[in-house]
Amino acid sequence: MKLTYANGKVDEVDLRDGIVFTDYVGDVKVPGSKFADGLVKNKSLRWFTVSLQPDSPFTKVELSSPGGGPAATTVAVTAELQ
Repeated sequence: MKLTYANGKVDEVDLRDGIVFTDYVGDVKVPGSKFADGLVKNKSLRWFTVSLQPDSPFTKVELSSPGGGPAATTVAVTAELQ
Protein backbone atom coordinates (compact mmCIF):
# COMPACT_ATOMS: atom_id res chain seq x y z
CA MET A 1 0.00 0.00 0.00
CA LYS A 2 1.38 3.39 -0.95
CA LEU A 3 0.19 6.54 0.81
CA THR A 4 0.87 9.98 -0.63
CA TYR A 5 0.49 13.05 1.57
CA ALA A 6 -0.29 16.67 0.64
CA ASN A 7 3.26 17.70 1.64
CA GLY A 8 4.73 15.26 -0.94
CA LYS A 9 5.85 12.61 1.56
CA VAL A 10 5.18 9.00 0.51
CA ASP A 11 4.87 6.01 2.88
CA GLU A 12 4.86 2.42 1.69
CA VAL A 13 3.29 -0.26 3.89
CA ASP A 14 4.19 -3.88 3.09
CA LEU A 15 0.97 -5.92 3.10
CA ARG A 16 2.40 -9.31 2.29
CA ASP A 17 0.55 -12.55 1.49
CA GLY A 18 1.00 -15.02 4.33
CA ILE A 19 1.63 -12.23 6.84
CA VAL A 20 -1.39 -9.90 6.50
CA PHE A 21 -3.44 -11.61 3.78
CA THR A 22 -4.26 -15.24 3.05
CA ASP A 23 -6.34 -17.25 0.60
CA TYR A 24 -10.09 -16.75 1.07
CA VAL A 25 -10.87 -20.47 0.78
CA GLY A 26 -10.28 -21.31 4.44
CA ASP A 27 -9.44 -19.86 7.82
CA VAL A 28 -5.65 -19.88 7.49
CA LYS A 29 -4.08 -18.05 10.40
CA VAL A 30 -1.60 -15.28 9.59
CA PRO A 31 0.02 -13.01 12.20
CA GLY A 32 -0.87 -9.63 10.67
CA SER A 33 -4.67 -9.90 10.60
CA LYS A 34 -7.65 -11.39 12.40
CA PHE A 35 -10.53 -13.52 11.17
CA ALA A 36 -13.79 -11.53 10.82
CA ASP A 37 -16.05 -14.14 12.38
CA GLY A 38 -19.68 -14.38 11.28
CA LEU A 39 -19.50 -12.18 8.18
CA VAL A 40 -19.15 -14.82 5.46
CA LYS A 41 -19.95 -18.53 5.18
CA ASN A 42 -17.37 -21.11 4.05
CA LYS A 43 -14.73 -18.49 3.18
CA SER A 44 -12.19 -16.36 5.01
CA LEU A 45 -12.62 -12.64 5.56
CA ARG A 46 -9.86 -10.99 7.58
CA TRP A 47 -9.26 -7.51 8.99
CA PHE A 48 -6.18 -5.56 10.02
CA THR A 49 -5.16 -2.11 11.17
CA VAL A 50 -2.33 0.06 9.88
CA SER A 51 -1.32 2.75 12.38
CA LEU A 52 0.25 5.85 10.85
CA GLN A 53 1.44 9.17 12.19
CA PRO A 54 1.07 11.46 9.17
CA ASP A 55 2.19 15.08 9.43
CA SER A 56 -0.04 16.05 6.50
CA PRO A 57 -3.41 14.90 5.06
CA PHE A 58 -3.51 12.00 2.58
CA THR A 59 -4.03 12.89 -1.06
CA LYS A 60 -3.80 9.36 -2.45
CA VAL A 61 -3.97 5.73 -1.28
CA GLU A 62 -2.78 3.07 -3.75
CA LEU A 63 -3.46 -0.63 -3.36
CA SER A 64 -1.46 -2.72 -5.81
CA SER A 65 0.01 -6.15 -6.32
CA PRO A 66 3.83 -6.11 -6.44
CA GLY A 67 5.20 -7.74 -9.56
CA GLY A 68 1.77 -7.93 -11.20
CA GLY A 69 0.81 -11.14 -9.38
CA PRO A 70 -2.53 -11.92 -7.80
CA ALA A 71 -3.88 -9.22 -5.51
CA ALA A 72 -5.93 -9.66 -2.38
CA THR A 73 -9.55 -8.59 -2.71
CA THR A 74 -10.22 -5.54 -0.55
CA VAL A 75 -13.73 -5.17 0.80
CA ALA A 76 -13.36 -1.81 2.52
CA VAL A 77 -10.85 0.82 3.60
CA THR A 78 -11.73 3.10 6.49
CA ALA A 79 -9.87 5.95 8.14
CA GLU A 80 -10.22 7.42 11.60
CA LEU A 81 -9.44 11.07 12.23
CA GLN A 82 -7.80 11.86 15.53
